[in-house]
Amino acid sequence: MEAMRKAGAECCMIVSSEGSKVVRTLGVVWKILDDESGASKRFLSMVNDAFAKKGEKPFVKFVSKPDVILQHRDGEFYGSGENVDVRDADGWIEGVDKGAIEEACRSMLEGGFNMRADEDFAQLIPSPPIKPKLPKKGYLASYVEAAVLQGVARSIGNEVTSISLNFKPDPNLPTDPHFESLIVFWALEHEKKIGEPIFEAYSDLSSERGLSEICVPPRVWFGFIGEGYLGKDVFGEVVGYPTPNGKTRWESGFKLIRKHEWYPQFKEDGREPLLRFAITETVSVETFGRTINVDYGLLRERCVKIRDAVEGAEEVVVEGKEVDGARTRMSVEVGGRRVRVDDGVVNMRPEANFGNFPAGEVFITPEAVHGVFVADEVIVIDKSYLLKRPLIVELRGNEYEVVDGPKKLLDVIRREREKVWKRIETWEAMGVPKDLVELNKKNFMNIGEFAVGLNPNARVSRYLIEAEKIDRTVHMALGSGYDSDRPTTYHWDSVAGWNQKLSVTAIKE
Repeated sequence: MEAMRKAGAECCMIVSSEGSKVVRTLGVVWKILDDESGASKRFLSMVNDAFAKKGEKPFVKFVSKPDVILQHRDGEFYGSGENVDVRDADGWIEGVDKGAIEEACRSMLEGGFNMRADEDFAQLIPSPPIKPKLPKKGYLASYVEAAVLQGVARSIGNEVTSISLNFKPDPNLPTDPHFESLIVFWALEHEKKIGEPIFEAYSDLSSERGLSEICVPPRVWFGFIGEGYLGKDVFGEVVGYPTPNGKTRWESGFKLIRKHEWYPQFKEDGREPLLRFAITETVSVETFGRTINVDYGLLRERCVKIRDAVEGAEEVVVEGKEVDGARTRMSVEVGGRRVRVDDGVVNMRPEANFGNFPAGEVFITPEAVHGVFVADEVIVIDKSYLLKRPLIVELRGNEYEVVDGPKKLLDVIRREREKVWKRIETWEAMGVPKDLVELNKKNFMNIGEFAVGLNPNARVSRYLIEAEKIDRTVHMALGSGYDSDRPTTYHWDSVAGWNQKLSVTAIKE
């Protein structure tokens, strides 16, 4: 994959059970794209007309069939006139102690996802960028972890698929064309009863091609997240996926089939999620095994204890000792907001069908936050940054301002904020419902999350997903929240507690 990227190719690797629904769906989609007659022609013509009206390139440019397809068997990639012998390359995973990873994977799938024998599994893995900002060894560790997770999932469930693709440097760039093919057609299959011409045309196409039997997303998903973004669903942003009541549209097929309850479209949709999804970062093999293989029963007890303390409180007051001339002193207004727990349980209920591993936090979308927050561990923006010098954030109710910090990091915040604001402007130009656009604008400078870390095995790390779970730390997210009235186009977590000896007090009447 790295060699193909250096050669300038867009590449995607799919490792799947033989005859899996994922691979069969792609095969049917590619045949539809080549067909210039009947239901295929009618559907594609309507979609391309919609794209043309919005000034976009034809839909087929974003879901095109690969120029080269290589298949793997018996140590060799073959096909499309190319043969690559890799039979001497198997040593890449030898010498790694896979026992701890396997225990962590089994603990996560059985204890967290409660995965069943009849459920399909899929995982997303980023290919290493040509010049990664994160350690390359972390990306390679993800491939080891994914290889082990693939084997464990196969021993528990049904069909297993691993999808490795290029993440995008900008969220406004289109996602990988093969991933776009999957999410668009999975979403369209879910939208067949929508009474609009494009979706009616797709319904006819689905019947003609027998898509209802195979075009079904796996129920259990896991993602390894590196730097960059999955990119945008162009069909979703140009055409959109209507809710059954017609009041709004999903701008992403992946969001539509996940239906996490903090998305604003969720409250208008009324349909159940089609999958459950959890993520980790490109953490080391040691970190993966240590932090994910925990006693989830004990972790749930700890989470419930903290949740009960925060629930019903008027405010949560956080104070810490001074660090580099600044001190965390803030008041978090609870305001009757729901207090959530990340205890490792990822099920099909909308309020719990997303998680991250390592698990272990209690979190809330605050009504408002006042004071000063001194992030002294790590912040994640386009990637995770270890904070050698604190980031100082002033909190003014429903608005924040980053007032001091490392200059390079302040430049990153400015640059990335411009990118994610541009995405809102893109929605506006594409005709996304005005109320959704305005809601994202309103929340753009808000505080989206306040959380307390509780994982007993987490340690100081440059990776946010571990650092935010360290016992007795707190973290806050700039931007989007977890309640449906608080979305925007980014969610940047920052962690405090490394040097501050924080006190956290829930105040009730």
